[in-house]
Amino acid sequence: QKCNLKNGGISLEQSQFLDPNILPKWKEEYKKGMDFYLGTNGQKRDYKKALELLNISAHAGNHLALYQLGNCFYYGNGVKINKKRAAEYWQQSADKGCIEAMYELGNLYYKGDNVKRNYDTAIKLFRASAEKGNHAALYMMGECYWNGHGVDKDKNIAIDYWEKSAQKGNHKAREKVKEHSDKKKEQ
Repeated sequence: QKCNLKNGGISLEQSQFLDPNILPKWKEEYKKGMDFYLGTNGQKRDYKKALELLNISAHAGNHLALYQLGNCFYYGNGVKINKKRAAEYWQQSADKGCIEAMYELGNLYYKGDNVKRNYDTAIKLFRASAEKGNHAALYMMGECYWNGHGVDKDKNIAIDYWEKSAQKGNHKAREKVKEHSDKKKEQ
């Protein structure tokens, strides 16, 4: 699964948490909203229309729409940048099981981006997302173990996380594995 936040969100097919019981309630609004957001499937990019449709979908319980609304507020797509509001949307989405939102919240706490830096909270969020296979969260778990942020420093565990992330296609993790794999053998 690849999620490029700067160029858009995730597709319905990419989510690992589609609940078939709520899918019909929000599928069309989300799909149309993403088409307007990305300018795909014959739609011109129109953030205002995208936000309307994503809001409808989010109110119907769509964790992906909540996640995408968080992205809109974080990056200022169609709205004024408001990182506090982005975090609120991502929290709602994460509470519904969205691994992408868990990862984004983890990043906010890891970096202290508009919230108080809290490695313990970041680790909890990264771990929850990583356990469900999110390659970016796996990568960040490696970073946390390598640097001892929120966990005891352990380079072997860090490299293990980077290897898992690299297997899922994360290019930064591949570079870390290449760079540090000799260190794993040394310990």
